Amino acid sequence: MELSAKAVSDEPEIIGVSMIFSIFAFISAIIGIAGTIWIYYVSSSYFDSETIGGILAFLYDLVYAWVVYAAMYFSNGIIVAIVDDWYRSPSKDQAWLAKGTKRVLKSVNPIIKLGFVMALLDTVARYARNIRMEQAKKNPVLIVALIFFKIASALAYGLAQFVTFFALPAMIIEGKGFKDSIKRSWDLIKNHFIDIIIYVSGVSGVYMFFIFIMILLYGVSGYLVGMFILVPILGISEDLMVVAGILTAIGFLVFGFIPAYVMVRPLQVAYKTLLYEYALDREHGFALPSRIPEEIKEEFEAIIAKPPLVKTMFRQNNP
Repeated sequence: MELSAKAVSDEPEIIGVSMIFSIFAFISAIIGIAGTIWIYYVSSSYFDSETIGGILAFLYDLVYAWVVYAAMYFSNGIIVAIVDDWYRSPSKDQAWLAKGTKRVLKSVNPIIKLGFVMALLDTVARYARNIRMEQAKKNPVLIVALIFFKIASALAYGLAQFVTFFALPAMIIEGKGFKDSIKRSWDLIKNHFIDIIIYVSGVSGVYMFFIFIMILLYGVSGYLVGMFILVPILGISEDLMVVAGILTAIGFLVFGFIPAYVMVRPLQVAYKTLLYEYALDREHGFALPSRIPEEIKEEFEAIIAKPPLVKTMFRQNNP
């Protein structure tokens, strides 16, 4: 975590990339939600069919999700490239925004494909969660089918997120294509399963806890400001005090969450990138130039020379 924080602090362009995407994602969310609702009601009325309206709304939502996922992977890819250039140039800073962007542009095709796959699985899983079971209450077979569909779609999306854990760094750092990046990601997951578990359960949890605290802080602050400051100043009636507090809290949450997300997101991407770099270092016997402190590198080299017997859910790390 310390090394990822140093990477972000040394390369301020990373924060800029995260901020641009955060603003884009916020605007896109408004357009996406409003567009989905509008298309559903207009098409349902025009074709006199809620089924057609639902299908068209789903297709619109899928395209919207595809754009957002592709943009997210593109911006994350820039961060990956900058962190990689920073990490592999310990004596002289070789990382900058333009260079990172050029590297990502070379991997646009696999990024778009990855974005589509994740958007499709995400959209299907979201629609599956929103299916109301009351619609099939008189048909036990349909109820079982819907339950299976909800579980299967959620598992498929979660499994895809897990399998593609290292896919983006593989595309940017090693220039892998779509299929090869997923294969490379899975190979690294098997070899570094414990590191990923630590990331998911520990590091990612810390980042999410930080965001939760920020949301709680802004939400409570906004509610109190609305209730005890804006209400008296604006002369709002007592009947609307709670409503004013809630609206102010929502405003504080929106404008408070964005900076929190802008700060946390690049740290997560940088940490995942450094996990990938660590995997490469182990494969090359720590011979590649890096920013790992010399004493830590010597410890790793000693472990590699005589690795302990460690069992994982996949295989032992030595014969």
